[in-house]
Amino acid sequence: MRMDKYLQPKLVLTVGVALLLLPAMAGAAGVQPTAQSQADVLAALEAVPSVAAPAVDIAAVTREDEVRARQGLAPRFAIPNATSLTPETDGLWEQLDDSTLVWRLRVTSPGAKSLNLGFTHFFMPDGAQMMIYASDFSQVIRPVTAADNAAHGEFWSPIVEADEVVVEVTLPATERDALDIELTSLNVGYRGFGKAGGDKSGSCNIDVVCPEGDGWRDEIPSVAVISTGGSLFCTGFMVNNTAEDETPYFMTAYHCGIRSNNAGSLVTYWNYETSTCGGNPNGSLSDWQSGSFFRSEYSASDFTLVEMDSDPDPAWGVTFAGWSRSSADASGAIAIHHPSVDEKRISFENDATTTTSYLSNTVPGNGTHIRVIDWDLGTTEGGSSGSPLFDPNHRVIGQLHGGYASCSSQTSDWYGRISVSWTGGGSNSTRLSNWLDAGGTGAVTVNTLVPGAGFCGDGTCGSGEDECNCPSDCAGTCVCDNNGTCDGGEDCNNCSNDCFAGSGASCGNGICEAGDGEDCVSCAADCNGRTGGKPANRFCCGDGDGQNPRSCSDSSCSSGGWSCTDTPAAGSCCGDGTCEGSEDGNNCAIDCSCQSPADCNDGVACTDDDCVGGFCENVANDANCSDDGQFCNGAEYCSASAGCSSTGDPCGSGETCNEGTDTCDACTPKNGSCSTGAECCSGTCKNNGRCR
Repeated sequence: MRMDKYLQPKLVLTVGVALLLLPAMAGAAGVQPTAQSQADVLAALEAVPSVAAPAVDIAAVTREDEVRARQGLAPRFAIPNATSLTPETDGLWEQLDDSTLVWRLRVTSPGAKSLNLGFTHFFMPDGAQMMIYASDFSQVIRPVTAADNAAHGEFWSPIVEADEVVVEVTLPATERDALDIELTSLNVGYRGFGKAGGDKSGSCNIDVVCPEGDGWRDEIPSVAVISTGGSLFCTGFMVNNTAEDETPYFMTAYHCGIRSNNAGSLVTYWNYETSTCGGNPNGSLSDWQSGSFFRSEYSASDFTLVEMDSDPDPAWGVTFAGWSRSSADASGAIAIHHPSVDEKRISFENDATTTTSYLSNTVPGNGTHIRVIDWDLGTTEGGSSGSPLFDPNHRVIGQLHGGYASCSSQTSDWYGRISVSWTGGGSNSTRLSNWLDAGGTGAVTVNTLVPGAGFCGDGTCGSGEDECNCPSDCAGTCVCDNNGTCDGGEDCNNCSNDCFAGSGASCGNGICEAGDGEDCVSCAADCNGRTGGKPANRFCCGDGDGQNPRSCSDSSCSSGGWSCTDTPAAGSCCGDGTCEGSEDGNNCAIDCSCQSPADCNDGVACTDDDCVGGFCENVANDANCSDDGQFCNGAEYCSASAGCSSTGDPCGSGETCNEGTDTCDACTPKNGSCSTGAECCSGTCKNNGRCR
């Protein structure tokens, strides 16, 4: 069945989709599992105790995935199975020599496409190493050591393309008591990986190694494919900050499911790309890292920001994408992404973007999203969610929320706006500003950072630097300062990021200007026709073909005093001194200084709109948001971008929200002692007497 008729993010994957190609992975040249290098000393594999994860019911999960797609949830590639396995109670201990111990455990799930493991208790002592590998040694992940310990206390493995894996810990005998690991999630892959899979991404996709990617070599390494909770997949990207100090901030989409309680489960795969343009899909997943710390999120603009718990290996060449928080529409757009979680691709839109609500064509809507009208080269697909959208200046302006574009459909995609995410919900945990501009510089743009390359202040005017963003290195007069405001001397031609360029059409002037995109949906006042609306025996005008909407050549659209034109009106250009077309006091104050509050309506019901000294002011007013009667979603407040919103769960750690009594009731947190699930915040008491 086709899923693009539903209003869903870029998440839909079919069971046969080939997500990833995983060659054998070894973390260091010559490193072998102890069971392989010391096979004559240790017991045979058959003697190692095993635990079986249940096989996946493909028919059932296929039905579930169809529902998840319609609900806008992140795509799954594996089914997680909760467990509690430790070296104290499970597996096999052996003495390798007088000073070294080895512990092993087998995990099986016959027929699985892949397996990956989640440890929610993880501490590796000095001198110890853990290896996870296919039981036939065909795939081996790098040794995991004390360097992988993190404050969140978790470790989540990359995938191993096998239906039986071995967990092996080798450590000094003196450190046995210090080892603290608990395997709590057995994740069984049911979608094919690489050569084992079926359908790949659409044929119109362009490999980043192709010549089309040559102008984007600095930005391509910033993008990665990710998994969360051992089960979900999306795309994301490393992002620069104003200090340019290589803090490993990583962004993706809110709907991809990373939250404060599972950020430790993030696994990031860098440089998953084909080796030749249009060649066989032969990408490698060997450049992986595991674990992160939650920093902020905002559902209205669909972003999540985390900080990786370690720096990526310098040998991987990971870069930090630049960004722009300007609210101006871009003159074009470029996407770098993993369609169907396939090898990395690049797509191009040559037309200007527009500002809308999510999945809406109406400008500006609530202003939270960027609409890419249709892709001129390439597309996006399920799995591309969370990928960055760059403006022609090589700066990220949003991350993919969803849409309908595909190789067979020239339709739109929508990206959550960086400019909205910058202030988000007004708190540190709901905005970007205090993380990406911790020093409070007020910068509107930052360029892509290539570690080891030049930087602003090094005395050389390098790539991406100019007289506006780096005057200390670049001579000349700054004309376009990219500060998000159309200032004197700037216009839509010499400063397109700051100065609005729109249609010369004007909705409400009595002319259905179909050539400028007006129709019965976008401008009902001009295009609905004499009888109005679209039901039977009525008509509406616009760029149609004789149905509804009808084209301007239809006699119904040019009779009875109604006018319709297919010829675009002269475009409006902010900064040219004339308030025209779709310009107003909000999008072009330099040309359209306001005369009254009516000129300043921003479309957000809870803001107080006023005209002060010829300029519009739109101030969020919480008093304009009425109480919705719900306790557990928190207090209502006014967001200047999203309208009336709620602050979220009012209860703290160790409490659960009770809607019936409007109270925060005490509960036992994760790993606390329990006898019944009712005592636990999670609602589950495990067999070991600890809360999940």
